[in-house]
Amino acid sequence: MNKSILMACLAFLMAGMSVRAQVSVEALKFGTDIKESEIQGEAVSFEASTEKVYCWVRVNGADGKSVTMKWYRDGVFLSDVNLEIVSNSMRTYSYKTLYGHAGTYKVEVLDDAGAVLKTGEFVVTGGNAAMEATTATTVTSSEEDAGIQIEAIKFGVDVEKSEVVGESTTFPAATTDKVYCWMRVLGANGKTVTVKWYFNGGYVGDVPLEIKSDAMRTYAYKSIAGNKGEWRAEVCGPSGAVLQAASFTTN
Repeated sequence: MNKSILMACLAFLMAGMSVRAQVSVEALKFGTDIKESEIQGEAVSFEASTEKVYCWVRVNGADGKSVTMKWYRDGVFLSDVNLEIVSNSMRTYSYKTLYGHAGTYKVEVLDDAGAVLKTGEFVVTGGNAAMEATTATTVTSSEEDAGIQIEAIKFGVDVEKSEVVGESTTFPAATTDKVYCWMRVLGANGKTVTVKWYFNGGYVGDVPLEIKSDAMRTYAYKSIAGNKGEWRAEVCGPSGAVLQAASFTTN
């Protein structure tokens, strides 16, 4: 009896392993658009003037599961996108807006257990590093931003009950999952402010935040992914002008 139970358990485990082993990424391509579920403008090198680069994949054996695309530039984690798979052989994609930033980009496709199924890379050329640095410090004025103020801006490891938790400007890269940029925004009811993130002077993403009252606490966060260095968050008004900026360090 015990032997029968053991054999049944082994059969169940082997079946589970077989199902997981069947999950695969048959193809991975980069391009400038998606039409009728197919990649357009396929390449592995793009000009910095390209608006977006799409990562297209064909996933097999993952019906009812999900895969995650993790995007990197020059070894720095940018963002990830979770993609639900609804058939046994499905074409799907995510994209990254370039904002003129040159470098070597990498995409990892992971299964729902975090195992890397496939990796692809492409290169963006022609970016202007000097322009990047200028963008991070330029402040202009606009009627769109009139009356908007960032009363306070803080960094921490979480947000609870609309308040920042673990406030600091220095965080250990190895043990910090995310850093939150918390702020109190005044005079922006019905408008949108955007948090732009930079790492060691390079742009790594932005988060638009809709403001729904005249005095509102809100936040954005960035996954650290073990990266050590200098981080900067710029809070920009509807016109794109920098309203407030602050920095923190991961070591």
